[in-house]
Amino acid sequence: MGVDIYVNSFDSHDMLYANRSMVEPYGGIEHFWGKKCWEALYSDKTGECEFCPKRHLIDENGHPTKVYSWDYQRPFDKCWFRVFSAAFAWVDGQMAHVITSVDIDHQKKIEEELRVAKDKAEHLDRLKSAFLANMSHEIRTPLNSIVGFASIIAELDAREERQEYLAIMQENTELLLQLISDILDLAKIEAGTLDYNMGYVDVSDFCKDVMRNYDMKEDKAVPVLLAPDLPDYRIYTDKKRLMQVVTNFINNALKFTSEGQILLEYHPVEGTDQIEFSVTDTGMGIAPDAVATVFDRFVRLNTFAKGTGLGLSICKSIIEHLGGTIGAESELGVGSRFWFRHPCAE
Repeated sequence: MGVDIYVNSFDSHDMLYANRSMVEPYGGIEHFWGKKCWEALYSDKTGECEFCPKRHLIDENGHPTKVYSWDYQRPFDKCWFRVFSAAFAWVDGQMAHVITSVDIDHQKKIEEELRVAKDKAEHLDRLKSAFLANMSHEIRTPLNSIVGFASIIAELDAREERQEYLAIMQENTELLLQLISDILDLAKIEAGTLDYNMGYVDVSDFCKDVMRNYDMKEDKAVPVLLAPDLPDYRIYTDKKRLMQVVTNFINNALKFTSEGQILLEYHPVEGTDQIEFSVTDTGMGIAPDAVATVFDRFVRLNTFAKGTGLGLSICKSIIEHLGGTIGAESELGVGSRFWFRHPCAE
């Protein structure tokens, strides 16, 4: 790390000295001789520069006061320097002004990275606090429903009413299991202990297995379809985790789609060895500013929807662990497309 030093006359601003680190970018010491400081340092200045004011460096008796320092960003390349400025007696007895500057650009970049990381950590901490407060409500709601309807069923004789209440209990049990599963998965991801069981998977058969789960659901608002004439591929993956991602995409689409359809498809990505899976819906869509954050932790697409706000964040962690990428596109009132890319098997 170089230290630039130059000295000029306190009153006339004539250059008196410059060290090697200072003169090298200018072609040598000759560049400085016979010039005012601003003439030597700047090509576009005709008068005093920001380093010239120096009356604060001496007291009323003309004696040096102290060394002053400040951080300075050079205008033309935005590099940062720590500047030290002081008055002292030059060799010929005249009062001189010394400027020393140290390159701190790397330090400034680290400070900015730390500031961004701190802001992000504080933001995540606030989200986590809100998430924990929300989870208290989210977990109590299905639990209260299950306990309440279990008490009612115990006193019922009518079979039809029993079936109706059992269906409500089943729905709330599934919701509770999903909430707990998401929380446990997040804890494992943060600890780096989420398990993966890798193996070769036929993509066509995998998608048919996904569709079988939705073919059996009779309460869907819209049909869930598999695109026709899809090619055959094999991938090396964790089938269970991949199923978790695809079903999360489809379940989210079902929450926000009241008419039209939901389409699952895949295709090779040109110029790569990857396959792109996608789930496209004709639902309400997502606001443009919200699309960028849908894969962040504790973010819910709709505050009225049930869930932890962890599902898509978990999906992102899974896909990245499997060597892929994930993303989404959406238009309000038109629908959304969630996708991920996965490497093909060698």
